[in-house]
Amino acid sequence: MEYWDAYNEKRKKLGHDLIRDVSEFKENEYHIVEEVWIINSKGEILVTQRSKNKKAYPEKWEGTSGSILKGESSIEGALREVKEEIGLKLDAKDLIHFDNEISRENHAIVDKWVVRKDIDLNLLNFSDNEVQDAKYVSFDEFKSMMEKGEIRDIFDYMISDYEKIINLKQRMSYDFLGKEVDVIIDRKINTTHPKHKDIVYEVNYGFIPNTISYDGEELDAYIIDEKEPLETYKGKCIGIIQRLNDMDDKLIIVNTSSHKKYTEDEILKIVNFQEKYFESIIILL
Repeated sequence: MEYWDAYNEKRKKLGHDLIRDVSEFKENEYHIVEEVWIINSKGEILVTQRSKNKKAYPEKWEGTSGSILKGESSIEGALREVKEEIGLKLDAKDLIHFDNEISRENHAIVDKWVVRKDIDLNLLNFSDNEVQDAKYVSFDEFKSMMEKGEIRDIFDYMISDYEKIINLKQRMSYDFLGKEVDVIIDRKINTTHPKHKDIVYEVNYGFIPNTISYDGEELDAYIIDEKEPLETYKGKCIGIIQRLNDMDDKLIIVNTSSHKKYTEDEILKIVNFQEKYFESIIILL
């Protein structure tokens, strides 16, 4: 059986599991679904054909999609689905977050990702038997397939948003994954937010000089494994908090010599004092 974490509409875990094709969803109870679209340098879209043996939508064309499993992060689920369905191993840095939406009818929070990469179709394999074919199609071909009913209609947003999608660029924050960075601390541990007095910093918080985030300011960073007030810090970026309703990424920094493997839940607990006000996904190495 396939187990999922149950979430509320704000992407907060509810503390219990859901079982695929068994559990009956309650009101404000959701699971997370990934959609990954691979687009090459010609602007062609990689579409995959569902197996003729699938109960739902047999032989329809689509992008790679599927639900994340219990304990997985959004990005881990996306990478796994691509590996399982078409045998392609991607890196977290390959995934560009395009959009997310709530499907109340299906009790799903849908994360949409784009990969800009030239893939040799001869290297793909369909070992899990969920996919039986794959091909690149032009935008006009995609539209024609949609009009003929060959592509699942839930993916019609690819037509209206195509220009936006092919012009997407990866966020600067991804450049720092796995790298050593210098942080200037402007909000020390145990100090209060300059505007929101109900926020007390439970870790040191600062910024990466000479960077620009989506809000026009420097990229911010949480130092999650140091308990003394700091002025500056040199550490390793192990992940990114990508806010979905704020567009302002936060780097997760630890001691360069640390070998601890943090989970998404552990990080969210550490930074909850501030991140509880936002809806976020976490990208971890």
